[in-house]
Amino acid sequence: MRRVLLFLIFFLPYIYAENVVIGEINLKYTISGEMTNNNPYPIFIALPDEYVVINTYKTLPLPNSGYCNLDIYQNSTNATYYLIKPELKYMTIFNGKKGFWLPPYTTVKLKMILPNISYALSINIPDEHNFRSVGPAICNKYGVIKLDNIYPNAKRDNIILDNFKLTVYGCLKLNDYSNAYSLIIPAPITFDEYKDIVIIPINDVDDKIWINYYDWLNGFMKVKRKKKLLDDYSDNGLLIDDLDINLDKNYPALAFTTTSTNQNLEFYYIVYWKRKSINLPDILD
Repeated sequence: MRRVLLFLIFFLPYIYAENVVIGEINLKYTISGEMTNNNPYPIFIALPDEYVVINTYKTLPLPNSGYCNLDIYQNSTNATYYLIKPELKYMTIFNGKKGFWLPPYTTVKLKMILPNISYALSINIPDEHNFRSVGPAICNKYGVIKLDNIYPNAKRDNIILDNFKLTVYGCLKLNDYSNAYSLIIPAPITFDEYKDIVIIPINDVDDKIWINYYDWLNGFMKVKRKKKLLDDYSDNGLLIDDLDINLDKNYPALAFTTTSTNQNLEFYYIVYWKRKSINLPDILD
């Protein structure tokens, strides 16, 4: 019993960790595109619900070890959108729904602005009293927007959606008391299906923080592999978790090290929707 107690006392300080909110990301984004009525008669297009909520997330692969978790969570649950196109003068009420009439074989441009979405950055780090070095703090999730949730009847009503893009402007603000951490944060939101993500330059300083997440992961895993070759040269079986390092993929991420002199970091990118892979539902429940 005494041995068990001593074992627990010895190891508990090393497994203790704490969550620290180190800053926040504020986002403003627009959704724009084209909608075509492919019918020989007019169609009434009802506006989406009052709120467009991002409640679906995707994840990127993580290293097996050597890092600490960085989480993002939405401070505000909903975001009111503002419809810029079509203009308000074309709006009407039909069957109790606000929207607009789209004439046959006509294309209309749509644009919605969704401002001031705030995400908190929370890092899970080992307790400072255990004298361990802290690896990079990695967030591996990002929010996705599904057009079939915004326009669920498009396929059923023979409406063609095309040339949609998601324009994202963000500002990352760190708390004044934040310590020095190396952070890896994927582009916070995209379409569920997209064909390209284009980074738009803002200034020389902020533009240098963009990397390809998979390139970084490859490099990180290769460093781990070299370390294992040095530490475990007699047991190559320990390299089995590194067989996945040759990843041929692309997803942009923010990568930087925090300091006490960090200013707000701004970023700007555009996501282009991949139309051909979308699977819109036939009916709306």
